[in-house]
Amino acid sequence: MHFKLLLLTLFAWFAVAFSSIATGIYADPRYPGKCVISDNLVLAPGEERQELGTCSVIKCLKNGYVVFTGCNVQTIPAGCKFLGYKHPLATFPDCCEKKYECPTYATNME
Repeated sequence: MHFKLLLLTLFAWFAVAFSSIATGIYADPRYPGKCVISDNLVLAPGEERQELGTCSVIKCLKNGYVVFTGCNVQTIPAGCKFLGYKHPLATFPDCCEKKYECPTYATNME
């Protein structure tokens, strides 16, 4: 039992360590207890959604409190150009993998 708890804790830590998290209050008196992200997106507590074309998840907690989880901020390797995401339509966090174009450097071994 302790091993399962340890394993679950490690998975939770891994998910948090490799993601970017933001929070906010998105309450609206027209929708008591719900999270109102926009006129077209109203979530009930416990509900989560990944918006089409975004690599992030929106989770509604109690009283309009929202947690946004997105990809971890990564530095572009030196000399490389960011080309976008490899799998932009995949579910989070699989959509976070990035594409780079990096120059190849010729080495002279003589």
